[in-house]
Amino acid sequence: MLGRIREAVAHSSPAVREIFGLASYWLPPQIRLGSEFFTASEGIKRSREDKAWAEQEQRALLRQVIEKALKTGYYSRHQGYVYSNNEDVYELISSFPILSREELTTNRDLMLASPRAKVDLVSTSGSSGKPAVFYLDKIRGAGEWAYVCDAWRRSGYRPEDWRAVLRGQKLGAAGRRHLVSRSTRELFLSPFGLDSASVQEYWRLISARGIEYIHGYPSSLTAVAKAAQTLDPLKHRQRIKGIFPVSERVTKDQAEVLAEAFPQAVILPFYGLSERVAFAEYDPTTGNYTFSPLYGYVEVVDETGAPVDIGDEGRLVATGLRLTGMPILRYDTGDVATLAGYAGRGAPIVNGLKARRIQEHLFTGSGAAISTSALNLHSDAYVRVLAFRFVQRTYGLVDILIVLNDNGSQADAQSFASEMQQNCAGRILFNAVVVDNLPDTTNGKQQLVEMRISANPERS
Repeated sequence: MLGRIREAVAHSSPAVREIFGLASYWLPPQIRLGSEFFTASEGIKRSREDKAWAEQEQRALLRQVIEKALKTGYYSRHQGYVYSNNEDVYELISSFPILSREELTTNRDLMLASPRAKVDLVSTSGSSGKPAVFYLDKIRGAGEWAYVCDAWRRSGYRPEDWRAVLRGQKLGAAGRRHLVSRSTRELFLSPFGLDSASVQEYWRLISARGIEYIHGYPSSLTAVAKAAQTLDPLKHRQRIKGIFPVSERVTKDQAEVLAEAFPQAVILPFYGLSERVAFAEYDPTTGNYTFSPLYGYVEVVDETGAPVDIGDEGRLVATGLRLTGMPILRYDTGDVATLAGYAGRGAPIVNGLKARRIQEHLFTGSGAAISTSALNLHSDAYVRVLAFRFVQRTYGLVDILIVLNDNGSQADAQSFASEMQQNCAGRILFNAVVVDNLPDTTNGKQQLVEMRISANPERS
C-alpha cells in the first residue's frame, strides 16, 4: 500500500495532493517510494554492471511473457505464433510477426492476459493522428519511476530532490498556473498559454525554492530559459543541474538556448513509449541511447524484419517485459534509429533516433503556442476515434477532423473535442468535424497539425 503512494497521488485531485503532501512529505524514501521502486532500481543497476546476469534475466522474462501471451485469445489463434519449449527464446521471438499499432488497437481485448479489473484502458497521444488504444497493468507507477530516476542520475538527481515540471497537468481551478506537490517534490507549472509574464513568474518560483532540476516539454523549457537569462545573472542560473526534456524532440536551437542559460546543467532526455515496451537512457557524451534489457527486448530491423548491421538504420521493434496484463510481442514502435552497438543481447545502443512524435504547436487567441504534446488525453476519449487532425485557420480556434470507428457517433466526436479544450484550460476552442477520411495535407504528407493561419491574421 505504502509503496504506491506516488502513483496514488499522481492520479488524485489537486486538493487531495495538497492534503496528502503535508502528511507524507517527511516519510523516508523507503516508505514513500516503496519496495517496488527499490527492487526495480537494484535490478537496473545490476543489469548495467553484470551483462551475463542481465541476459539470463532477460531470457527468463522473455520466455515468461511469450508463454503468457500464447494463452490469450489473439496470440493462441494466430498462425504466426508457434511455440517451442526447446527452441532458443531469442530465435523463437524473432520467428514471430511484427505487430502494428492498428492490430494492437483492434485486438486489445483478445490480448488480455489478466482480469479487466487489473488493467487500465489507455492510449498513445495520437501524435501521428492515429492513436493506439490498449491496456496497461494498473500497478505500474513505482517501477516506471525507478527507470526515469535512473536515466537522470548523470545530473546528480535523486528521488528526494525537487523538480519544476512543465507538462500537461490538471492543476485544479481554472486559471491556476502552478501547484506545489510536496509528497512527490514537484512544482507543477502550466505549459499552456506561455507569455513573457508567466515564464518570468515561473523562473521566480523556481529560484525562490532553490530548485535545481527542470522537467517538461522542450518548447516550455526554452521559454523559461529565456526568462531566466532576462531576469538573473549567470551565477543564479548556474545552480540548475539537470534539464529533463520529455515528449518532444529537442531542436538544435532549443539545445543551444538551454545550454547558454544553464551552463552547469546536463540535458537528459530519455526514450520511452506510452505502450511501455521499451526504455532507453541517453548518454550526453556520445549522443547515444542505450535500451534497458529488463524493461523490454528491443530489435533494430529492416523492412523485412531482419536485424540490421551496426551502422545501418532500422525500425525499432520491442517486446515488453515488465507490464504483462496485455502482453505485447514484437511491436512496431513507428520509430527508427541507427544501430551503434549492443550493451547486451536485446539491449541495442542507437543514435540518430527519429521518433514518430514531432514537435507541433497550436496557437491561442493571444498568439501563445501550445505544444500538441500537452494535449494528451490517455483516456476513453480515444476509444471511438480512428484518426484525427488539427486544422487551424484562426488564432484561438481549431477544427479537429475526426474519423470515427464503426461504433462512433457525433456525440463521441464532440466529447473528444471537449476533452481537448479542457486539457488546454479553454485557451483554444475546438470544433469537432466528422469526416470519412483524412484528406491529403497541403504538402502531401500525413501530419497531426495543418497550419493555415495567414501571415497577419486578425486574432480572436
